[in-house]
Amino acid sequence: ILPEVTLFMSANDMSNMPYAHLMGWIQNPSKGDSNFTHTLKEVMVSHNPPVITVFNVKEYGRRHLRTLEYTSNMSLCLHEVSGEPYPDRVGGVLAMSGGIPMTTVTPEPSLIITRALNSEMGTQTHIPSRFLAGLIPACLVEKYIFWQSEDDNIIGYEISNKIENVSEIGVDSESSTRLKITLAKHKGSDNSGFCNTIADGLVQRIAMVDSEEESENVDKNRPTLTLLNIATAPAGSLLKQIGMLLSRLDNLSQVLVWSESEVVDAQQPCSIDIIELPRVNLSFRAKRVEKIDGSVEHRLYSNDNDGLYISTSTNARDLVEKL
Repeated sequence: ILPEVTLFMSANDMSNMPYAHLMGWIQNPSKGDSNFTHTLKEVMVSHNPPVITVFNVKEYGRRHLRTLEYTSNMSLCLHEVSGEPYPDRVGGVLAMSGGIPMTTVTPEPSLIITRALNSEMGTQTHIPSRFLAGLIPACLVEKYIFWQSEDDNIIGYEISNKIENVSEIGVDSESSTRLKITLAKHKGSDNSGFCNTIADGLVQRIAMVDSEEESENVDKNRPTLTLLNIATAPAGSLLKQIGMLLSRLDNLSQVLVWSESEVVDAQQPCSIDIIELPRVNLSFRAKRVEKIDGSVEHRLYSNDNDGLYISTSTNARDLVEKL
């Protein structure tokens, strides 16, 4: 995938981690007598199932941010890489890959947009959507405009379908939702040299009374939902089983698994309550069903078709396939 590129990784044991993180330099094409420049590549390697994701690290406003360039499995990536997908095999798994892993980045000017809606919210910095591709599901990146606060937490403000120009964003038209990404930074210093701190992101969808961006009026009649990460779920867990099942209906970039549990820590165990597939306009509510023989089955009941459900039981699916 990256010929003539030496990749480096942590010396720590990564065998029990959901993915391995590697970095390396690729030389940019030479331009005449100019000095050689390089592009920093960041590679994420997941082993269950095997997926390789390649990012370029780009300097933007004196900060280093990721841009997604390649995935070995489009159905399991959180963003659909531009370009025509093509078949590829990684770890013995044949899948549709997308993007070009060998792309490079040339230095260019960057434009930083900040705003201060009021003194309580402080100064917010706009985060272009391209820097969130592959980090959170694409259906959320497309639905919200993201601003980073002074405490480094990120707020996504819903884009109304009624907007005709950018100046109308944030008008008080109807109730909406807000996406809040709370960063829990790890202790210790950064040894990578990029002035970054490792952090866990807690992604929550909060119901608001109105859509005005200066408003902090939370709708207490609707629950706060916490997004669950299918990609980092342990092998064999219920979340991983549901995620792999739903990836047959649509790419994971268009799959949202929410919990209604009160979550304060990104590593906290919680329930699976609501599943949304916005592109195919389907939603489900997860239920734990105890059958007559005492066994427990987890079912995804359709919110659109009463009485119909998807079974997560492998035995049930095997029986259906034999019909």
